[in-house]
Amino acid sequence: MRIVAFSDTHKNIWGIYDMLKKQPNADWYVFLGDGQDEFEEIKELYPHKNFVAVKGNCDSFSTLPTDFTIDVNGVKVLCTHGHNYYVKSGTGVVFEKAKQMGAKIILHGHTHTPNHEVRDGIHLICPGALSGYKPTFAWIDITEKGILHNIVEQF
Repeated sequence: MRIVAFSDTHKNIWGIYDMLKKQPNADWYVFLGDGQDEFEEIKELYPHKNFVAVKGNCDSFSTLPTDFTIDVNGVKVLCTHGHNYYVKSGTGVVFEKAKQMGAKIILHGHTHTPNHEVRDGIHLICPGALSGYKPTFAWIDITEKGILHNIVEQF
């Protein structure tokens, strides 16, 4: 099963279109906040795709959740923008939350910096941002052999 994670579009809808061209057949598309308007437009244009989203700190008046979990082939995935877990100052708080919940993967945005860490068997993946000078997103494959991921730079 493939998850495509993207975040922090900040009005760059073209970055989402480009991402969808590169990853057209994912099982899940997880938007990690800060660009709800673009997310809602794409979701409406592609109703057959499995899109889910969280609220970012710049998504004023959003009714989206600040975090949620999905179960992908028996693997619990914690999805959050990250600002409520202070990810710009470090990832300790969000790792503790994931550990308490039994999550094996954390997907977060907010920092605009692609990142992958593994602690106590928990994978933390930040796809970076689809806005800015070097737009990035991530794909994550959950297989019988384990968890694979890649950060994709869009140029």
